[in-house]
Amino acid sequence: MSTDDRNALEPMGLSRPRRPAPRLGERRDRVRCEVRIDIDVEGEAGPIACVTRNLSEMGAFLVTELERPLGSLLTLSLHLDADGAPIRCTGEVRWVRRSNGSGDAPNGFGVRLVRLDPELKRRIQLLLLELAPLDE
Repeated sequence: MSTDDRNALEPMGLSRPRRPAPRLGERRDRVRCEVRIDIDVEGEAGPIACVTRNLSEMGAFLVTELERPLGSLLTLSLHLDADGAPIRCTGEVRWVRRSNGSGDAPNGFGVRLVRLDPELKRRIQLLLLELAPLDE
């Protein structure tokens, strides 16, 4: 492992190099994986079940017919594993997708995870390490 690789390791002591810097025009600088995780969004009539299409340590895309305005703060319950209780956090709606009916892309919205508990962030990082291929 090169010195540059060692310097790029996750601060939590994981032995995995970070992804290269994003290409020009790419906004994401975190590992993002296509993964289905059940998430409940708190609503006026109770929780609304959604699933993720992808997840990073900073956010997720939620597949849902639910409509929320940009900037909305949502209370989310993430079901990261089948045995554990859901973990609650706050998400901010950053963008919305409504399909054109072609079926190419599902309806939903992107959320940025805000006020993220360090333990939840660590659990998401570990999940992403299990799912993502190693950078070469």
